Amino acid sequence: MLSPKFKFTLLAAAVISFLALSARAAATDSVTSQTSTGKGIFTEALNYDGESKDIENSGSGLLWDLGLAYARIKTTVPATNRVVIDRTSTATGGLGWQQNNLVLGGALTYSRTPNERLHDSGPNAYLGYTFKKQDAGEEFTPALEIKGSYSRLRYVVDERNGRPSIDLTQSGRGMETTLSAFSWASLSGTYTSYSYDRDVSRFLTFLDSGRAGLLGLSRFASTVSGFPSHIAEAILTLRPFEAWKIEFDGARIANQADGSIIQARKVTVSHELGKWEVGVGGERDHSPSLDQKLLLVNLSRDF
Repeated sequence: MLSPKFKFTLLAAAVISFLALSARAAATDSVTSQTSTGKGIFTEALNYDGESKDIENSGSGLLWDLGLAYARIKTTVPATNRVVIDRTSTATGGLGWQQNNLVLGGALTYSRTPNERLHDSGPNAYLGYTFKKQDAGEEFTPALEIKGSYSRLRYVVDERNGRPSIDLTQSGRGMETTLSAFSWASLSGTYTSYSYDRDVSRFLTFLDSGRAGLLGLSRFASTVSGFPSHIAEAILTLRPFEAWKIEFDGARIANQADGSIIQARKVTVSHELGKWEVGVGGERDHSPSLDQKLLLVNLSRDF
């Protein structure tokens, strides 16, 4: 039997799909695949996002996105040397609206890790504004984008092995700033802080692996830590040649449970081939209890 929350998420995804397909004849869409693999970890994320062509014509219109993700993570419990394999599936769906330089929207997320009897769900919302220097006749317009976000995820471990059910609510507040001063370079910085309604360390004792449910968060958090206290991230994007893009991504992630710091670094190189974009790269994440290296492969197509 499907849980009520999962049914609600499927219904929301169906509504978003209907609205997106209804606008499909006058839309700009893209499909993206992001794959990461390393020792004991594999993740795959598929995303479909689009915007109404009204945005190009009048500056106002509908935005939408749908996502599916899967992770297989193998860990060894230090105390017992027991090997734990967790498989997490995630579905997301969101809608937004752009009104000239103003953008706002929200989404719903649902994740499930059956081996842990763990599932999480919740909404997120964002509001952003872009400041642009308007110069008539210029091909490139310098811009500064500021975006605030809020998320709320409720994690639940169902009763198992005679242990009672337990839940944990995570609230996230973030601020992102992106500066595009040149046509060949942009710099983005993000800071997100998280709070919890109960002790994370106690909640983790109900799980076989502390890395379960990693897909509840995006970017580095999907491969590093599902329960941070804060994440500070910076991204430098360079376009040294036509159709080529190099992205340097670094993050400092503080673990809520023990206060340990995770340093994460990622580099990707992408090349445009018509409507296709292919990218490869590498990631390294390091902390006192974690040292992993990942191969990254990205593929996207515009429609």
